[in-house]
Amino acid sequence: MVRDTDVVLRIGRKYGIDEALSIYTSKIYVNHWVGLKYRFAVKDSCRHTLSPDQTYKLLKEYKRAVLVIGNKKEDFKKALVEMEQELVKEGYHKAVALVNEPCSICSGDELTRPAFEPLGIDIFSTVRKFKKNISQPAPGEYPPYGIILVG
Repeated sequence: MVRDTDVVLRIGRKYGIDEALSIYTSKIYVNHWVGLKYRFAVKDSCRHTLSPDQTYKLLKEYKRAVLVIGNKKEDFKKALVEMEQELVKEGYHKAVALVNEPCSICSGDELTRPAFEPLGIDIFSTVRKFKKNISQPAPGEYPPYGIILVG
């Protein structure tokens, strides 16, 4: 089987993405405050949120993930979905991309993937764990970070 990061970078380079780190899912930060903040920031109560316990259970079904750090926001979600689909073709049948943007599940967008906030995932702390020089984004800013759960 081809290494997950090799697959991700092969696709990512077409989109200007040159950084993919293989991480353990146990290193992904899940916090109650993220989901709480998200639920109260959304105008309509979102029914697609998970409790931290549910997210931990989900992450336990995976041992590894690929942390993807992009350079630009344009086409980043499209790149993540293409990476996910290629990983499935390469034998990572459980691969699923998580995105750093407002949730779009209700919009019916064909590129819809779970967003970090409704899952309670603190993506900034997670990225900062591996990249010390990452600065805190401004409120409402969604830097091009993604996680692909692989297996």
